[in-house]
Amino acid sequence: MNNDYVPSLLMVMGHMHEGMSDHDFMHAEMDLAIKAEGMGYSAVWCVEHHFDRVYSMCPDNFVYLTYLAAKTERIKIGIGACILPWNDPLRVIEKVNLLDIMSNGRLLLGLGRGLSRMEYGGFGIDMGEARDRWTESYAMISQAQKTGFIEGQGRFWKQPRTEIAPFSGIPLEGRTTEIAMSSESQIMAARLGLKMATFVVSPMDVLAPQLHKYREAFEESHGRPAPPPMVCDMITIHEDEEEALRLHREAVGAYFFSLVKHYELAGNHFKDIKGYESYDAMAGMFKAAGLEKAAEGYVQSNLYGTPRTIVEKIRANYEIAGDYDISAIFSIGARPYPQVEAMMRRFAQQVTPEIVKMRTRRASAPRRPVTAAA
Repeated sequence: MNNDYVPSLLMVMGHMHEGMSDHDFMHAEMDLAIKAEGMGYSAVWCVEHHFDRVYSMCPDNFVYLTYLAAKTERIKIGIGACILPWNDPLRVIEKVNLLDIMSNGRLLLGLGRGLSRMEYGGFGIDMGEARDRWTESYAMISQAQKTGFIEGQGRFWKQPRTEIAPFSGIPLEGRTTEIAMSSESQIMAARLGLKMATFVVSPMDVLAPQLHKYREAFEESHGRPAPPPMVCDMITIHEDEEEALRLHREAVGAYFFSLVKHYELAGNHFKDIKGYESYDAMAGMFKAAGLEKAAEGYVQSNLYGTPRTIVEKIRANYEIAGDYDISAIFSIGARPYPQVEAMMRRFAQQVTPEIVKMRTRRASAPRRPVTAAA
């Protein structure tokens, strides 16, 4: 099986399990992550989020994934993502190199800039500085991984030239991803030569033009095809179609409302924050539709159904959007852990082989011109 086409697993770390301690929750999530290797997933990614256990609580995904690296042998270890404005660039590049060495080169690095006023407020950072902080930090980190030394005299970080030790010496090119939900971030990822990742928040015919524009901008900037974008999809799989939809609405609907609360997507603040103006349109759509209708749209946009149905939905999505890598999310809402594990296994056994066949056939076909049209 071509491992380049095998889906990965994303742990979003939202704790909605009534009566379960944080200790037991973290160990239950880690148990799933460890089992992903035996199921054949290509990588496990883990988010960084703070101050909100219901939406997501993993304040240091380097720590989480270091433990996972010690418990596994082959699976890739994905920082999904390190939020650069909240982290000192020196500490980021030190932890990148240490985890890369300890995992024997299995590290995948995802980078983001964050979207929550709650989290920016907790760190005492002006959210309007986010994009400038991200850009300054990324320049320092990417240069440090090339030279073994980090330095910077920017607006936010005054860093004297300092040696990185330990230093893996393995370039970040080809294994760095930018979490890019806005069109500005997607174009930035393309111009920097980074893989882009996004979450399913709308139907594929709405998302597809963004993926096409990313590919077009990447090829214009670098003269070569873009790497496949990564699309993070909340998945419910069951042998009965109606039961799949019921379980999907229950879990993904709960997640949607936690997302709206965490990011204040029913608010009006995005239009006033530098670099986040595009999110005001998303918030406006949610408010115009009404949250119940918006929740159903979110539920329907993510993947659910029998194995056969999900395969056909993915096939249709590839026709609309071109090839992309799937990062699957199964532990959602208060979904019981035995049910989550069963879904992970069923997807790996019955859907992943079909994805690999599809991607292999598509890769052997003549390449279509890059186009921004859906």
